[in-house]
Amino acid sequence: LTSSLSKHGESQVIKISVSGLDDRYSLDDVSIAKELSELLCSVIFEPNVKNNAFIESELEQERRQLLDVIDSEFNEKRIYAMGQLIKHMCKDEVFGIKRYGTAEKIKAATAESLCKAWQNLLKTAKFEILYIGDSPADKAKEVFAKAFANIERNVVTSSTDVVK
Repeated sequence: LTSSLSKHGESQVIKISVSGLDDRYSLDDVSIAKELSELLCSVIFEPNVKNNAFIESELEQERRQLLDVIDSEFNEKRIYAMGQLIKHMCKDEVFGIKRYGTAEKIKAATAESLCKAWQNLLKTAKFEILYIGDSPADKAKEVFAKAFANIERNVVTSSTDVVK
């Protein structure tokens, strides 16, 4: 199970992936694809939440690590300079926002506000599900269809405005 965050134009891309053996190598005809799909769905749709908020101790650990990543960019002069250039050139545009945001916003985020943002993301984000393997994707597709059926979705499309 791995995850990453990247930025493509004005869009943030959250990638959560899982990999495992093909079903043909399983014992007792267990569908590994189905189990991995269920694991991935549980990570996405059932995060560790209590009282409509992420767990504070876990949030603090992630916050500290993210702030360390942002601080380390300052030491990489080329990356820092490029970030500053984009920030100033695109100060009134979504494109000007860094991949991880700002240290100030990260420090200001609460367990409740982040949980609400995650729930909004599940309703509005474009999802692309890629299945790679020799076994048919039917069982994995069923798992994802069932998970998405529980959410009222209103996908927001992004568009890039050209400023002249």
